[in-house]
Amino acid sequence: MLFDEAHSEAWSIRAETVAEMNPRNPGDAGYLKAAAALREHGMRVDPHTSGQLTALALADRDVVVVAHPSDGTWERVTGIGTAVLSAQEIDALESFVRDGGGLVVLAECEQDKYGNNLVGLLERFGVRPMNVTVQDTSQNHKDVVTWVRATLPRQRGKADLLARVSGACFYRSGVLSITIRTPRCWRKRRRPPTRRISHSRLPCSSGSAASWFSLTPICSVTTRSATTTT
Repeated sequence: MLFDEAHSEAWSIRAETVAEMNPRNPGDAGYLKAAAALREHGMRVDPHTSGQLTALALADRDVVVVAHPSDGTWERVTGIGTAVLSAQEIDALESFVRDGGGLVVLAECEQDKYGNNLVGLLERFGVRPMNVTVQDTSQNHKDVVTWVRATLPRQRGKADLLARVSGACFYRSGVLSITIRTPRCWRKRRRPPTRRISHSRLPCSSGSAASWFSLTPICSVTTRSATTTT
């Protein structure tokens, strides 16, 4: 797994960077525990701290994480690079996914204000982050309408991705506009139906792209399966 930190991200997997971003509450600026847990299970997790996301940088990686690039106006960020991906980087990430890689993108419910171009990246996969905050007056946590409790999906396939997970609550969750495109639609450039959901995992050739709005989910998983989770 390659965790990008070279595009002014608001999240890091490096302890020293997290401590600089949020000295009083470092856990609110990093995925240190998640990275440690993956490593304990034998996975290689590295930060990407300089240069562009080129085909060479993505080589020999199974998953790439782009964790909420932002300018410094709205977030404490890594301070490396710019929040805008170049056209060449977007092309490289699209090719990476279509060749079988996994892409995890963390966006925001107020997506338009952060100065990044994640929309341009995600639209390659039929996904568009909306500038919307989800509220639920009935299924929430502690009567806070923006702390939305998720309805966990039923198990699909042989592997239970939600094993030992009893619930999930999403803080300040957003909405994605999803265009489901079949290969025939792609070839003939038709406009298939669009639907809106709060997070997604979309199959793209032999890989998959996932986008999450909530920045503090109990559980979020992306795999290479050819299914779409809504």
